[in-house]
Amino acid sequence: PTVTDANVVLNRIGDGALLGGKIRVDAERARDSFVAAVEKLDFPSAVEAAEGALQVLVARTIRAIREISLERGFDPREFSLLAFGGAGPMHAAHIAEELGIETVVIPNHPGNFSALGLVVANVREDLTSTYLARSSVLDLAALAGRLTEMGEEVRRRLLEQSALPESVSLSYFLEMRCLGQAHEISVPMAAEPDRIDLPLIENAFRETYEERYGRPPEAEAEFEIITLRAIGEGQVQALPAETWHSTEPSGDMAPRSRQVWFSGQWRETSVWGRPQLSAGTVLEGPALIEENGATTVIPPDWTGRVHPAGHILLRRMKLS
Repeated sequence: PTVTDANVVLNRIGDGALLGGKIRVDAERARDSFVAAVEKLDFPSAVEAAEGALQVLVARTIRAIREISLERGFDPREFSLLAFGGAGPMHAAHIAEELGIETVVIPNHPGNFSALGLVVANVREDLTSTYLARSSVLDLAALAGRLTEMGEEVRRRLLEQSALPESVSLSYFLEMRCLGQAHEISVPMAAEPDRIDLPLIENAFRETYEERYGRPPEAEAEFEIITLRAIGEGQVQALPAETWHSTEPSGDMAPRSRQVWFSGQWRETSVWGRPQLSAGTVLEGPALIEENGATTVIPPDWTGRVHPAGHILLRRMKLS
């Protein structure tokens, strides 16, 4: 069985719904797909097996998020969770709750979010060059000259790809390490090449090192540069603003409802079409928001509010 099957069994995706506007959901076949799991793992029913499958999904996602956040010095609780794709909005609230994240953002057109991103994404060029130099013998003029040449080459490549000249931005990085270490870290330079000096390099290296490893390098440690990197970005086109905003509400404002499984029991759940929702609308969970390409799940004890731009903000209720 798939994650989609599990959501169908829990009735979070309704029987007969069209996935992607083309594939019709068959709830009976989805339940049948869990028969083997029920028998092999001794679940009471397909519903409990489906809920268990989603719990595994949430646990694995949380582990992946922790690997790219906590282990790099970032606390997920200090961020909002952006959920997109067809499945992201279905599981985001459960993931956020386990991580202690207060707000989940469901953008407009979540099912097409990545495709829209590809259309409007900046073109980018990365250029690297080996440059071996120790801090004790660093030639700043030569370093600035090499970085400037790299930046000019990056700009030329972007313009060849029709990037708007006024939109081109360049940034520079030094791949560095303490003398004797085996692995480099990428250190951003917050200045143009001709304004980079040794104190700027040393401070940037120490800050990046501490952010990565949780402690600064030894005060007397000498550092070395291994590689130079120039990165350029430029805009080719922009979509009209209305592409990102929801349209005016249409259709009946009264929701439908159906029984949906949450936390071991069936709950009467309101079901909204996203085009029905106007800015400022507040929905209390349990609730579902359906649209082409995605379904948003608002669990019990969560609320959803429609932002003026049409995005949906999910937050856990303050329980007394």
